[in-house]
Amino acid sequence: MISQVTLGKRGTAMCCDDELPPAVGEALARYRALLAESPLDWGAEAPDVMLDVLDLARRWGVPALGPVLAAMGEDRRVDRAAALRLLVTADAPLPPGVVVVDVLTGTVRYGEPLHVLDGSRGPATWCPGGVLVVVVNDMPHAVDVRGAARAWTVAAGAVGRMELEPEPGLASLRAGTVTVDLSAAVRRVPPAVLELSATTPVRWSVVDAAGQPWAPTGGRLKYDVHDRPFFHAQEATLEVPAGVVRVTAARGAQYTSVSERAELHTGGTTRLRLEPERWWDGDGGGWTGADLHVHANYSGDQVVSLHDAVLMQQGEGLDLMGLVAGNWHGDEIYDQALVESRLGRPLRHEHGTTAFGVEFRNDLLGHFHATGGHTSPARWATGHEGSSHPWDWPANAETAAELRAGGAAIGYCHPVVRPFPPDAESAPDHLFDWVIRSVEARELVVDAALGLVDSIDLLFSVDPSGPAELWYRLLGCGLRLAPTAGTDAFLSFSRAGAFSGPPGSGRVYAWTGGDHDPEAFSRALRSGPVVVTNGPWVRLRVDGQDEGSRIDGAAGRSVHLSAAAYGPQARRLEVVTAGGRVLSSAEGDGPLAVSLDLEVREPTWVAARCTGGAHPDVLAERAWSHTGATWLDVDGAGVRREPDLAFCRRWLDLLAGFVQKHGRFHDDQQRIDVLAAVDAARPFYAAGPEVASEVTAAPVDLRDWP
Repeated sequence: MISQVTLGKRGTAMCCDDELPPAVGEALARYRALLAESPLDWGAEAPDVMLDVLDLARRWGVPALGPVLAAMGEDRRVDRAAALRLLVTADAPLPPGVVVVDVLTGTVRYGEPLHVLDGSRGPATWCPGGVLVVVVNDMPHAVDVRGAARAWTVAAGAVGRMELEPEPGLASLRAGTVTVDLSAAVRRVPPAVLELSATTPVRWSVVDAAGQPWAPTGGRLKYDVHDRPFFHAQEATLEVPAGVVRVTAARGAQYTSVSERAELHTGGTTRLRLEPERWWDGDGGGWTGADLHVHANYSGDQVVSLHDAVLMQQGEGLDLMGLVAGNWHGDEIYDQALVESRLGRPLRHEHGTTAFGVEFRNDLLGHFHATGGHTSPARWATGHEGSSHPWDWPANAETAAELRAGGAAIGYCHPVVRPFPPDAESAPDHLFDWVIRSVEARELVVDAALGLVDSIDLLFSVDPSGPAELWYRLLGCGLRLAPTAGTDAFLSFSRAGAFSGPPGSGRVYAWTGGDHDPEAFSRALRSGPVVVTNGPWVRLRVDGQDEGSRIDGAAGRSVHLSAAAYGPQARRLEVVTAGGRVLSSAEGDGPLAVSLDLEVREPTWVAARCTGGAHPDVLAERAWSHTGATWLDVDGAGVRREPDLAFCRRWLDLLAGFVQKHGRFHDDQQRIDVLAAVDAARPFYAAGPEVASEVTAAPVDLRDWP
């Protein structure tokens, strides 16, 4: 079987695994051994519903798991065998290579045949185990299953499964009294050779006429949030079935993907060179685009080296990637050896920079990422039962202060995962009335008031409206938090919805003058123009000044706002202010512009937001982008909006009660310590004045927008 993938003519020599200390190679070897013993669950993390669901997603795809997700209880648990029964009995086509045997009725159902190339032992495509045989036994007694050189027993009322290699001799098996023709699960097809190339590494997708994906063995076939297969390479040579194939090349948010249909002849070689079309050059304009929350290895069904991770970064045109080490539930800190070997030493390569940092995790109080620091934390996680630090102590603030003192920028990730209810007064309550350890950023309101937080992730794996609403509340309290993107991509998972998508599906741009160093990026994040986007580009200027500016003046003055948005995904542009109120908007298919004059009566903030619908190049349900805030002060005073301050006071009350009721502590002093951190934030949210502004429309000129 032909299988070749290259990073690029110059990129090949750049990276990277041979230059790392032995501990990193030893960790990868251990991960491979754990993967062989327990696919998806390297660190004995189970029982965990996410791993159960992702195990099924590898074959069925996340979109097909609706019945399984609907069957979950409030504890978010589901029995894996019960979930498998739901999938195989659903009124939906089976995935390729799946065979379902119902012993009671004597029926056999087949998915589409799994394509196997003539002359090869197995499929050249991603397929976990080849042919999957599922036996549903609703008989009152156990049944034996024999054939294909295998034998096993399925208990009464149970569902059993076995994965078989799609070898040429795969013939039949017998489940109880039912004979199963396994040859119908495999189709041998004549091969052809496909050679792919591009100027830079890109994200390729190769699909045959039957919809089956193909990739080089070294190409790490994965699936994005839309369940579309992909792999990264600059050049790749692979065998695929002769006939029609569809090839797509994409490269992240600044590019438009291109596709080509090719007819391949048996035994022949077809060469395709595809170049995604760049519609905006952020790097050339001095911007650095970053994804601050990426896991290389985090359990899963693939082991990812630094070389692999950098190739994915380059294939997405991502200037800065924050690779983080972190645990799941136990003491295993995935990629700790890699991160600690590179702290303070980012990897600079041909197409960008890879930074190394920390994800600190407490599922009750929240998770945050630390980018650009020079030190490891004393604790990598707290509050995970069965770990060395099972207590919800100390407060996250202690580790945030420790890492920030070491030069890191602190950003709370996945702050909320559900939309806010329309009732502003009760809005915080919904974060405290459902899953206890939901990984949401419950301590963010505390740590932001204590000056320990630089940013809040608005773009990750859920709709951004909820995180944006929380951000608006914090802005209204005068907190200068940058909006950021941390996709929480698990590069070691092949098919897990948004989590197996490429790094940079959402990204934050900061104006650095083209310097992709993480320290330069952190400085820009704290003070300069910032845009967070999964596709469209949006900008805002106030009296000619960029986002992030603090503009002071007298009450009653008028300021001029000009906003612009463009890109193939831009459909609606809005200028928003305190409380999320929309001051003005524009809609359409082309470049969008809004201009207005704003009378500033009290201190406030303004920003621009662009939205759109689904788009092939947007790796999310909808297009979305947002500028950072511009601050409009009055006589030296910044915004202190009472509804937002009251919102945060309510939040602190709820958090204190939540910690009292659900916190896990070794003794009363630990509880007192965490509650003391909550109390330390209360003075910041004292009452403040309202915001009032008046708006007048005016024309805008798009010609000088970057």
